[in-house]
Amino acid sequence: MSRFAGWVLALLLAAAFTVLGAWQHGRGVAKQGYLEAWEAALKAPPKPLLPWTRGREIVAPEPVQGTLQALPEGRWLLLDNARHQGRLGVRAHFIARLGPRLGLLVDAGWLPFDRARGLPPLPPMPAAVQARGLLLPWPGQGIALAETAWPDRGATALLVRLDREALEQDAGLTLIEGILRLGPDADFGFERQLEALPNTLPPEKHFGYALQWWGLALATLATALVLDRRSRKA
Repeated sequence: MSRFAGWVLALLLAAAFTVLGAWQHGRGVAKQGYLEAWEAALKAPPKPLLPWTRGREIVAPEPVQGTLQALPEGRWLLLDNARHQGRLGVRAHFIARLGPRLGLLVDAGWLPFDRARGLPPLPPMPAAVQARGLLLPWPGQGIALAETAWPDRGATALLVRLDREALEQDAGLTLIEGILRLGPDADFGFERQLEALPNTLPPEKHFGYALQWWGLALATLATALVLDRRSRKA
């Protein structure tokens, strides 16, 4: 390999490592800001959940409270592969009506799930819930590796992802852009703990990965410089 080709390869690798480091750092900064907004929301007084403005965007956690009416023909929606305090299980959701054609997805807490024993036992859908918790932005979906197999109407559904369009189609409602996670003091729900980042990396991890990528970029350039000097002496 010529010196020119070697430097081109080294610069391309260093640039790629730098970009990856910047991406990880950006993720860390974003999560740090989210954690700060989360802590502020926990200390702020709750706002009335109703009335709600259609199309309003939720970008940070918002403390809310109000009475929710579950859909009479609704079903339990269990999000699979949810971790809680190091244990694997499901997060139980249901859809509440906010208006004639408007609904809200409610996170009622975590349940253990043993596939060998089937779905966990669930109580009847609540007719009304005095809800108090945090209204959160809809989570990112990532790559759809599998699709939810929807059972018959009214039966409990085991979800592989929170596909908003699929949930709207099943409920026959337009869902607002956020998810209400019930707090520990709500009068209904399962195991609940208001964790900001329960299943994702904390900001410190992203900052550490950023330093690793940037270190690789510097190491690549340093290695290229050493090899270039040796080739000149040869």
